[in-house]
Amino acid sequence: MFHLREVADGLRLVDVEGELRDAEVTGWSALLNGAVADQTRGIAVDLRGCPGVGRICVSALLAASSTLRARGDGGVRLVTYPGSPLHRRFKRLVELPGYASATEALLSFGDAQSLDRRRGGKPSRLG
Repeated sequence: MFHLREVADGLRLVDVEGELRDAEVTGWSALLNGAVADQTRGIAVDLRGCPGVGRICVSALLAASSTLRARGDGGVRLVTYPGSPLHRRFKRLVELPGYASATEALLSFGDAQSLDRRRGGKPSRLG
C-alpha cells in the first residue's frame, strides 16, 4: 500500500507500507506519473515500511526520476534504514540519492528554508 501527499510547494512524499510487488506496477506507475504531471519538483519515497520492491516497480521509480530531472527538477529521493537489505540493494542497483529520514530527503531538494518553517524546527543532520 502506498500513499502520496504534498508536503511543500512542488514536493511530494510517498509512504510505502508492505512489499511493493511487480503485480502492483499499474497503480504504482499511475501514482508516480500523476505526481510528475502535477507540477512536482521532487518526490521522496519512504521505503522504511517496505521489505522489498520488485524490479518493474524499481524501473517505474527510475523513469519518474529521469522525467523530473530531464525537465530540470529534483528527481526522486529514497528513504531507507541505513544498512538494511533494501538500502544495500538500492545502493548497489540504482543511482538514486538515499536518506535515513523523510525530512532529510525532502530538505535535500533545496527547499530547506520553507519546509523547515512549515515543520516548526531546524533541519536535522545525521551524525
